Amino acid sequence: MKSYIISGTIRRAFAAALLLVAYGTGAQAQQLAGGQVDVHSKQVTRQGNKVHVAIDLNMDKLMLKSNKGLVLTPMLANGSDTLRMPPVEIMGHKRYIYYLRNKRSATPNPMTVRQRINGVDQTVNYLYETDFQKWMERSQLLIAEGTCGCDQTLIADNRLTGAGQWLEPDKPVVMPKPKTKEVKTYNVTGVARLAFPVNKGDIQADMGNNREELAKIDKTISQVRNDTTMKITSILIHGYASPDGNYANNERLALMRAKAITDYITKVYHVDPNIVTTNSTAEDWQGLSDWLEHNDMPQKAIVQNILTGSLSPDEKERAIAAKAGEAHRYLIKQVYPTLRRTEYTIFYVYKRETEK
Repeated sequence: MKSYIISGTIRRAFAAALLLVAYGTGAQAQQLAGGQVDVHSKQVTRQGNKVHVAIDLNMDKLMLKSNKGLVLTPMLANGSDTLRMPPVEIMGHKRYIYYLRNKRSATPNPMTVRQRINGVDQTVNYLYETDFQKWMERSQLLIAEGTCGCDQTLIADNRLTGAGQWLEPDKPVVMPKPKTKEVKTYNVTGVARLAFPVNKGDIQADMGNNREELAKIDKTISQVRNDTTMKITSILIHGYASPDGNYANNERLALMRAKAITDYITKVYHVDPNIVTTNSTAEDWQGLSDWLEHNDMPQKAIVQNILTGSLSPDEKERAIAAKAGEAHRYLIKQVYPTLRRTEYTIFYVYKRETEK
């Protein structure tokens, strides 16, 4: 197990929503996992009696064997006082399928568990909130690194030790005192249902209803961007794929298409890429479950029973097709298309409030 100190610029946060985006320090990206994971940005901020931690972990270069995994555990430390935050678990394909089937991760309560698809761009946006304690005023932000093998246990002892490799000289993180008055953050949201070529992520304006969908995005952004009294502080993009098809491919498509919309927004509206966070959900099973709660369809009870089981995503799809063929055909034609979408949220503040 290795421990890394992650130092960076500490900014005063005005609203929790602003922490959806972590701003870089301008320095070269720090690295984990033997140089395969880049720490693109990091923040530790205090708001009243709460401390927020935001870290962007870029895994574009990470190559994981199918049955292996990587565990990254952020920590705040000051001498003997240590706060271990929920870890991030990255798994190869077979390890991830094992996790889905058995509901067993390498750590008890991970913040997130992600499948690593080698060769695909992938970033984990880590956000955590905890109660402020006095010892945190001169604490250090570190990341402990471990690996998990076929038995789903950490090979290395995942404790903070003094034998860690320091990426930068030991620089204490000084928690800034909060302002007595916070600046209120507002937001507007929208949903885009763009059509894409099969297995691709490029936006074609003339395809399907894309011109209408792009016009919706334009209307949402322009109502803030063109108002001189407002300032966009961050944008959150989240792409969803429907449950039909191979899970690994859907995970790739969901992120790729969400990034396509991110690229579109940053280029067309000249938005700083550093204030845009892009996330994705490989297969929106929760969205399907919510739809079934409020709508009727053939063989509904059979489908709901399958969804509540412990099957993996691919096994659920096969079970629906085998046990509820009529429902499966209905879902493909009527429901799944509505689950393929990209949700976007524009966060902004009023300039007059920031100048007070």
